[in-house]
Amino acid sequence: MTHTQIPDTLSGKPDLAVLQRPAYRRNGGKAIFMPTKTFGPRTVKDWLATPEGEHWELIHGNLIMTEETGDNSRLAGEIEWEIRKYLDPHPLGVVERNIAFTFHGTIDADREGVVPDLCYIPNDQFGKWEGEAHVQKNVIPALAVEILSHSTRQMDLVDKVEIYREAGVPEYWIFDRHQETVRIYRFAENREKPVTVHTFEETLTTPLLPGFSLEMPKVRRALRIGREARRPSRL
Repeated sequence: MTHTQIPDTLSGKPDLAVLQRPAYRRNGGKAIFMPTKTFGPRTVKDWLATPEGEHWELIHGNLIMTEETGDNSRLAGEIEWEIRKYLDPHPLGVVERNIAFTFHGTIDADREGVVPDLCYIPNDQFGKWEGEAHVQKNVIPALAVEILSHSTRQMDLVDKVEIYREAGVPEYWIFDRHQETVRIYRFAENREKPVTVHTFEETLTTPLLPGFSLEMPKVRRALRIGREARRPSRL
């Protein structure tokens, strides 16, 4: 995901902050910093008033608009597909993309609203599911998945660790396509640090889904095949 501009409905306010975050890399790997605009302080009420169809998150009271890059979307799709294949014969819950959550009962709950790239919601949470709602206010996913981009590293690696931990999300996976690593947090085992860091050469498992395995070499191969297919042929 990458940050983009804020809508006219919120522009011109005195609390606009322009943050410098690395958006892309050039010149032998040197980071080129692009301005990112956020609004704060804001609350869940403000978050719910953002234009429908736009991807906003509320992080520690700051409204931030994000977009999903093509390669991040493809990686999320591959992970989702593998979990869906597992859940078909093992109906323990559902896997969903881009579901918005607020987490009541946490400290500063009115200042946090997140949209994980991917999440697994077990069956025991569906008594709280609001099918017509744009934001789930009482559901706690068992697994949240985020895929890093240059402009969201701080948010995914620091801020969302705090949010998911305090909300009671048991497990959090952070995929880094560029370093080809996966940080896995299981907060019951370690509240501060990943319990393990895998590479894209390894297979991921989770106690949340007994018998499930995510073969990262297979996922990486699928992504590379897709990338090769998009390249124009040379005559």
